Amino acid sequence: MTTSLARLVTEGAKVRDMPMPPIVFGLIALALFGLALAVLWSFRGTVQKVRVGGHPGPSERHDHH
Repeated sequence: MTTSLARLVTEGAKVRDMPMPPIVFGLIALALFGLALAVLWSFRGTVQKVRVGGHPGPSERHDHH
């Protein structure tokens, strides 16, 4: 019963080929994650650069509210 039901379901389904091989989808995802990492890495140390000439941080404030 189960095999005949599975066969019936798969016979009616249309098979669509993917536009690219599966490995290309993985490589695209890896490239996008690498790009996101590069953008994130480019902003490293930004807080220290801003604090040097900018406003004092929370630990440097002397107003006690």
